[in-house]
Amino acid sequence: AYSAIYGGDRTEGVVSLIEEARQAISQATRYSDRFTQLEQSLTDLKYDAEDISEQLMDLRMEMDFSPEELDEIESRLSILRKLSIKYGSTEEEMLEYLEKSKTELDNIEYASEKIEKLEVLLQKRFAAAKSAADDLSTKRRNAAKMLEQRIKSELSGLSMPNVRFEVVIEDTGELSYSGCDEVRFEMSANAGEKVGRISRIASGGELARIMLAMKNVLAENDDIETMVFDEVDTGVSGIAAQRVGEKLAKLACKKQVICVTHLPQIAAMADEHYEISKTEEAGRTYTDITRLDMESRRRELARLSGGENITEITLCSAKEQIDAANAYKRSIK
Repeated sequence: AYSAIYGGDRTEGVVSLIEEARQAISQATRYSDRFTQLEQSLTDLKYDAEDISEQLMDLRMEMDFSPEELDEIESRLSILRKLSIKYGSTEEEMLEYLEKSKTELDNIEYASEKIEKLEVLLQKRFAAAKSAADDLSTKRRNAAKMLEQRIKSELSGLSMPNVRFEVVIEDTGELSYSGCDEVRFEMSANAGEKVGRISRIASGGELARIMLAMKNVLAENDDIETMVFDEVDTGVSGIAAQRVGEKLAKLACKKQVICVTHLPQIAAMADEHYEISKTEEAGRTYTDITRLDMESRRRELARLSGGENITEITLCSAKEQIDAANAYKRSIK
Protein backbone atom coordinates (compact mmCIF):
# COMPACT_ATOMS: atom_id res chain seq x y z
CA ALA A 1 0.00 0.00 0.00
CA TYR A 2 2.86 2.35 0.85
CA SER A 3 4.61 1.60 -2.46
CA ALA A 4 1.41 2.14 -4.42
CA ILE A 5 0.93 5.58 -2.89
CA TYR A 6 4.51 6.88 -2.56
CA GLY A 7 6.25 4.82 -5.22
CA GLY A 8 9.13 2.40 -5.16
CA ASP A 9 12.40 1.77 -6.92
CA ARG A 10 10.78 0.73 -10.19
CA THR A 11 7.26 2.14 -9.93
CA GLU A 12 5.68 5.54 -9.66
CA GLY A 13 3.37 6.10 -6.75
CA VAL A 14 0.10 7.94 -6.50
CA VAL A 15 1.82 11.08 -5.10
CA SER A 16 4.15 11.49 -8.09
CA LEU A 17 1.32 10.84 -10.56
CA ILE A 18 -0.89 13.42 -8.88
CA GLU A 19 2.00 15.96 -8.96
CA GLU A 20 2.54 15.28 -12.65
CA ALA A 21 -1.16 15.88 -13.34
CA ARG A 22 -1.13 19.09 -11.21
CA GLN A 23 1.82 20.55 -13.15
CA ALA A 24 0.09 19.83 -16.49
CA ILE A 25 -3.10 21.49 -15.28
CA SER A 26 -1.10 24.45 -13.91
CA GLN A 27 0.10 25.33 -17.42
CA ALA A 28 -3.52 25.58 -18.56
CA THR A 29 -4.70 27.93 -15.83
CA ARG A 30 -4.05 30.95 -18.02
CA TYR A 31 -6.83 29.81 -20.34
CA SER A 32 -9.62 29.25 -17.78
CA ASP A 33 -10.43 29.70 -14.10
CA ARG A 34 -11.86 26.20 -14.05
CA PHE A 35 -8.34 24.80 -14.48
CA THR A 36 -7.28 26.83 -11.46
CA GLN A 37 -9.92 25.07 -9.35
CA LEU A 38 -8.78 21.65 -10.64
CA GLU A 39 -5.16 22.50 -9.83
CA GLN A 40 -6.18 23.35 -6.23
CA SER A 41 -8.14 20.09 -5.94
CA LEU A 42 -5.12 18.10 -7.15
CA THR A 43 -2.89 19.93 -4.68
CA ASP A 44 -5.24 18.98 -1.83
CA LEU A 45 -5.37 15.40 -3.10
CA LYS A 46 -1.57 15.24 -3.14
CA TYR A 47 -1.38 16.41 0.46
CA ASP A 48 -3.98 13.75 1.50
CA ALA A 49 -1.98 11.03 -0.30
CA GLU A 50 1.26 12.16 1.36
CA ASP A 51 -0.49 12.10 4.76
CA ILE A 52 -1.74 8.55 4.13
CA SER A 53 1.72 7.41 3.04
CA GLU A 54 3.21 8.80 6.25
CA GLN A 55 0.61 6.92 8.36
CA LEU A 56 1.38 3.72 6.47
CA MET A 57 5.10 4.28 7.09
CA ASP A 58 4.44 4.74 10.83
CA LEU A 59 2.36 1.52 10.97
CA ARG A 60 5.04 -0.33 9.06
CA MET A 61 7.72 0.84 11.48
CA GLU A 62 5.61 -0.22 14.50
CA MET A 63 5.27 -3.80 13.27
CA ASP A 64 7.81 -6.26 14.72
CA PHE A 65 8.40 -9.59 12.97
CA SER A 66 10.25 -12.31 14.86
CA PRO A 67 11.42 -15.41 12.94
CA GLU A 68 11.94 -17.18 16.28
CA GLU A 69 8.28 -16.65 17.25
CA LEU A 70 7.14 -17.99 13.88
CA ASP A 71 9.28 -21.10 14.33
CA GLU A 72 7.85 -21.58 17.82
CA ILE A 73 4.24 -21.27 16.58
CA GLU A 74 4.81 -23.62 13.64
CA SER A 75 6.47 -26.13 15.95
CA ARG A 76 3.49 -25.99 18.32
CA LEU A 77 1.04 -26.40 15.43
CA SER A 78 3.00 -29.42 14.23
CA ILE A 79 2.75 -31.02 17.68
CA LEU A 80 -0.99 -30.30 17.82
CA ARG A 81 -1.50 -31.88 14.40
CA LYS A 82 0.32 -35.02 15.54
CA LEU A 83 -1.73 -35.13 18.74
CA SER A 84 -4.98 -34.71 16.82
CA ILE A 85 -4.24 -37.77 14.71
CA LYS A 86 -3.94 -39.98 17.79
CA TYR A 87 -6.01 -38.34 20.52
CA GLY A 88 -8.85 -36.43 18.84
CA SER A 89 -9.57 -34.17 15.93
CA THR A 90 -10.60 -31.18 18.08
CA GLU A 91 -9.18 -29.41 21.10
CA GLU A 92 -12.13 -30.57 23.21
CA GLU A 93 -11.56 -34.23 22.29
CA MET A 94 -7.84 -34.00 23.09
CA LEU A 95 -8.53 -32.41 26.48
CA GLU A 96 -11.15 -35.07 27.21
CA TYR A 97 -8.60 -37.77 26.41
CA LEU A 98 -6.10 -36.03 28.70
CA GLU A 99 -8.56 -36.07 31.63
CA LYS A 100 -9.36 -39.71 30.95
CA SER A 101 -5.66 -40.58 30.99
CA LYS A 102 -5.19 -38.72 34.28
CA THR A 103 -8.06 -40.69 35.80
CA GLU A 104 -6.59 -43.99 34.60
CA LEU A 105 -3.22 -43.02 36.00
CA ASP A 106 -4.77 -42.26 39.38
CA ASN A 107 -6.55 -45.62 39.31
CA ILE A 108 -3.26 -47.38 38.64
CA GLU A 109 -1.33 -45.48 41.30
CA TYR A 110 -4.02 -46.00 43.97
CA ALA A 111 -5.29 -49.39 42.77
CA SER A 112 -4.38 -51.32 45.92
CA GLU A 113 -6.31 -48.93 48.17
CA LYS A 114 -9.35 -49.05 45.92
CA ILE A 115 -9.23 -52.84 45.75
CA GLU A 116 -9.31 -53.04 49.55
CA LYS A 117 -12.30 -50.70 49.71
CA LEU A 118 -14.10 -52.60 46.96
CA GLU A 119 -13.49 -55.93 48.68
CA VAL A 120 -15.01 -54.61 51.89
CA LEU A 121 -17.97 -53.24 49.92
CA LEU A 122 -18.33 -56.53 48.04
CA GLN A 123 -18.48 -58.49 51.28
CA LYS A 124 -21.21 -56.19 52.61
CA ARG A 125 -23.22 -56.44 49.40
CA PHE A 126 -22.82 -60.22 49.28
CA ALA A 127 -23.99 -60.56 52.88
CA ALA A 128 -27.03 -58.39 52.14
CA ALA A 129 -27.82 -60.39 49.00
CA LYS A 130 -27.43 -63.70 50.84
CA SER A 131 -29.74 -62.50 53.59
CA ALA A 132 -32.34 -61.44 51.01
CA ALA A 133 -31.97 -64.80 49.22
CA ASP A 134 -32.49 -66.70 52.50
CA ASP A 135 -35.63 -64.67 53.22
CA LEU A 136 -36.86 -65.41 49.71
CA SER A 137 -36.22 -69.13 50.18
CA THR A 138 -38.23 -69.12 53.41
CA LYS A 139 -41.13 -67.36 51.70
CA ARG A 140 -40.92 -69.77 48.78
CA ARG A 141 -41.11 -72.84 51.04
CA ASN A 142 -44.10 -71.42 52.88
CA ALA A 143 -45.84 -70.50 49.63
CA ALA A 144 -44.97 -73.91 48.14
CA LYS A 145 -46.99 -75.73 50.79
CA MET A 146 -50.06 -73.62 50.08
CA LEU A 147 -49.57 -73.99 46.31
CA GLU A 148 -49.33 -77.77 46.61
CA GLN A 149 -52.65 -77.95 48.49
CA ARG A 150 -54.39 -75.61 46.03
CA ILE A 151 -53.11 -77.49 42.96
CA LYS A 152 -54.12 -80.86 44.47
CA SER A 153 -57.59 -79.50 45.16
CA GLU A 154 -57.91 -78.16 41.61
CA LEU A 155 -56.66 -81.43 40.08
CA SER A 156 -59.06 -83.43 42.23
CA GLY A 157 -61.86 -81.42 40.67
CA LEU A 158 -60.44 -82.28 37.25
CA SER A 159 -60.85 -86.06 37.77
CA MET A 160 -57.30 -86.57 39.06
CA PRO A 161 -58.00 -87.46 42.71
CA ASN A 162 -54.90 -89.63 43.22
CA VAL A 163 -52.38 -87.13 41.91
CA ARG A 164 -49.42 -86.14 44.10
CA PHE A 165 -48.11 -82.67 43.31
CA GLU A 166 -44.95 -81.37 44.94
CA VAL A 167 -42.93 -78.16 44.70
CA VAL A 168 -39.27 -79.10 45.08
CA ILE A 169 -36.94 -76.31 46.23
CA GLU A 170 -33.19 -77.01 46.31
CA ASP A 171 -30.42 -74.68 47.45
CA THR A 172 -27.91 -74.35 44.60
CA GLY A 173 -25.28 -72.70 46.81
CA GLU A 174 -24.92 -69.89 44.29
CA LEU A 175 -26.53 -66.47 44.12
CA SER A 176 -28.37 -65.27 41.04
CA TYR A 177 -30.93 -62.60 40.18
CA SER A 178 -33.66 -65.01 41.40
CA GLY A 179 -32.00 -66.02 44.66
CA CYS A 180 -30.16 -69.25 45.44
CA ASP A 181 -32.93 -71.78 44.77
CA GLU A 182 -33.74 -74.17 41.98
CA VAL A 183 -37.50 -74.65 41.87
CA ARG A 184 -39.25 -77.39 39.94
CA PHE A 185 -42.67 -79.05 39.94
CA GLU A 186 -42.94 -82.82 40.35
CA MET A 187 -45.93 -85.14 40.36
CA SER A 188 -47.20 -88.68 40.47
CA ALA A 189 -50.43 -89.26 38.60
CA ASN A 190 -51.19 -92.71 40.00
CA ALA A 191 -51.12 -94.20 43.49
CA GLY A 192 -47.93 -96.11 44.32
CA GLU A 193 -45.76 -94.34 41.78
CA LYS A 194 -42.80 -92.14 42.67
CA VAL A 195 -42.96 -88.44 42.00
CA GLY A 196 -40.88 -87.10 39.14
CA ARG A 197 -40.58 -84.13 36.82
CA ILE A 198 -43.92 -83.27 35.25
CA SER A 199 -42.39 -83.01 31.77
CA ARG A 200 -41.22 -86.65 31.99
CA ILE A 201 -44.22 -88.26 33.69
CA ALA A 202 -47.43 -86.50 32.67
CA SER A 203 -49.35 -87.49 29.55
CA GLY A 204 -50.79 -84.95 27.15
CA GLY A 205 -54.17 -84.91 28.88
CA GLU A 206 -52.58 -84.72 32.34
CA LEU A 207 -50.39 -81.84 31.23
CA ALA A 208 -53.44 -79.97 29.95
CA ARG A 209 -55.27 -80.38 33.25
CA ILE A 210 -52.20 -79.54 35.37
CA MET A 211 -51.66 -76.37 33.34
CA LEU A 212 -55.32 -75.42 33.73
CA ALA A 213 -55.17 -76.02 37.50
CA MET A 214 -52.05 -73.88 37.85
CA LYS A 215 -53.53 -71.12 35.68
CA ASN A 216 -56.68 -71.17 37.77
CA VAL A 217 -54.73 -70.78 41.03
CA LEU A 218 -52.14 -68.26 39.84
CA ALA A 219 -54.69 -66.10 38.02
CA GLU A 220 -56.05 -64.99 41.40
CA ASN A 221 -52.97 -62.83 42.03
CA ASP A 222 -51.95 -61.58 38.58
CA ASP A 223 -53.12 -58.54 36.61
CA ILE A 224 -53.71 -60.38 33.32
CA GLU A 225 -57.22 -59.65 32.11
CA THR A 226 -57.45 -62.09 29.18
CA MET A 227 -56.30 -65.72 29.07
CA VAL A 228 -56.05 -67.78 25.87
CA PHE A 229 -56.23 -71.60 25.89
CA ASP A 230 -55.36 -73.26 22.60
CA GLU A 231 -56.76 -76.82 22.58
CA VAL A 232 -56.50 -77.30 26.34
CA ASP A 233 -58.60 -80.44 25.74
CA THR A 234 -55.69 -82.36 24.20
CA GLY A 235 -55.83 -85.96 25.46
CA VAL A 236 -58.97 -85.29 27.52
CA SER A 237 -62.44 -86.77 27.01
CA GLY A 238 -65.57 -87.83 28.85
CA ILE A 239 -66.03 -86.68 32.43
CA ALA A 240 -62.49 -85.20 32.52
CA ALA A 241 -63.44 -82.95 29.59
CA GLN A 242 -66.56 -81.83 31.44
CA ARG A 243 -64.46 -80.96 34.51
CA VAL A 244 -62.08 -78.95 32.33
CA GLY A 245 -65.02 -77.03 30.92
CA GLU A 246 -66.32 -76.32 34.43
CA LYS A 247 -62.90 -75.00 35.50
CA LEU A 248 -62.79 -72.73 32.47
CA ALA A 249 -66.26 -71.45 33.34
CA LYS A 250 -65.12 -70.65 36.90
CA LEU A 251 -62.04 -68.89 35.57
CA ALA A 252 -64.23 -66.88 33.19
CA CYS A 253 -66.01 -65.41 36.22
CA LYS A 254 -62.77 -63.48 36.99
CA LYS A 255 -61.01 -63.20 33.62
CA GLN A 256 -61.85 -63.03 29.97
CA VAL A 257 -61.22 -66.55 28.62
CA ILE A 258 -60.67 -67.34 24.94
CA CYS A 259 -60.58 -71.08 24.27
CA VAL A 260 -60.00 -73.02 21.05
CA THR A 261 -61.58 -76.49 21.45
CA HIS A 262 -62.96 -79.47 19.59
CA LEU A 263 -64.86 -81.01 22.52
CA PRO A 264 -68.60 -80.30 22.95
CA GLN A 265 -68.33 -80.64 26.76
CA ILE A 266 -65.97 -77.64 26.85
CA ALA A 267 -67.54 -75.65 24.03
CA ALA A 268 -70.97 -75.82 25.67
CA MET A 269 -69.66 -73.83 28.67
CA ALA A 270 -68.86 -70.74 26.58
CA ASP A 271 -70.91 -67.54 26.75
CA GLU A 272 -70.18 -66.77 23.09
CA HIS A 273 -69.26 -69.06 20.20
CA TYR A 274 -67.25 -68.32 17.07
CA GLU A 275 -66.72 -70.83 14.29
CA ILE A 276 -63.29 -70.80 12.61
CA SER A 277 -63.32 -72.22 9.09
CA LYS A 278 -60.96 -72.31 6.12
CA THR A 279 -61.84 -71.82 2.48
CA GLU A 280 -59.79 -71.91 -0.70
CA GLU A 281 -60.20 -69.36 -3.48
CA ALA A 282 -58.00 -68.93 -6.55
CA GLY A 283 -55.31 -71.16 -5.09
CA ARG A 284 -55.15 -69.29 -1.76
CA THR A 285 -56.43 -70.32 1.67
CA TYR A 286 -58.55 -67.92 3.73
CA THR A 287 -59.63 -68.19 7.38
CA ASP A 288 -63.10 -66.98 8.34
CA ILE A 289 -64.39 -66.32 11.88
CA THR A 290 -68.18 -66.27 12.27
CA ARG A 291 -70.14 -65.42 15.41
CA LEU A 292 -72.83 -68.05 15.96
CA ASP A 293 -76.41 -67.55 17.07
CA MET A 294 -78.17 -70.06 19.31
CA GLU A 295 -79.36 -72.29 16.46
CA SER A 296 -75.88 -72.33 14.90
CA ARG A 297 -74.38 -73.14 18.31
CA ARG A 298 -76.66 -76.17 18.57
CA ARG A 299 -75.69 -77.39 15.11
CA GLU A 300 -71.97 -76.95 15.76
CA LEU A 301 -72.15 -78.82 19.08
CA ALA A 302 -74.13 -81.55 17.33
CA ARG A 303 -71.47 -81.71 14.62
CA LEU A 304 -68.71 -82.01 17.25
CA SER A 305 -70.60 -84.94 18.78
CA GLY A 306 -71.91 -86.76 15.71
CA GLY A 307 -69.84 -85.53 12.80
CA GLU A 308 -71.60 -84.75 9.55
CA ASN A 309 -74.57 -86.93 10.49
CA ILE A 310 -76.61 -84.26 12.30
CA THR A 311 -79.98 -85.59 13.45
CA GLU A 312 -82.78 -84.45 15.70
CA ILE A 313 -81.30 -86.64 18.43
CA THR A 314 -77.84 -84.99 18.20
CA LEU A 315 -79.49 -81.54 18.08
CA CYS A 316 -81.52 -82.37 21.19
CA SER A 317 -78.37 -83.64 22.88
CA ALA A 318 -76.60 -80.38 21.99
CA LYS A 319 -79.47 -78.37 23.47
CA GLU A 320 -79.30 -80.46 26.68
CA GLN A 321 -75.56 -79.75 26.91
CA ILE A 322 -76.12 -76.01 26.51
CA ASP A 323 -78.93 -76.02 29.09
CA ALA A 324 -76.83 -78.01 31.57
CA ALA A 325 -73.87 -75.67 31.03
CA ASN A 326 -76.05 -72.59 31.59
CA ALA A 327 -77.43 -74.10 34.79
CA TYR A 328 -73.92 -74.80 36.05
CA LYS A 329 -72.77 -71.25 35.24
CA ARG A 330 -75.74 -69.80 37.08
CA SER A 331 -74.87 -71.89 40.12
CA ILE A 332 -71.28 -70.64 40.31
CA LYS A 333 -72.20 -67.02 39.68
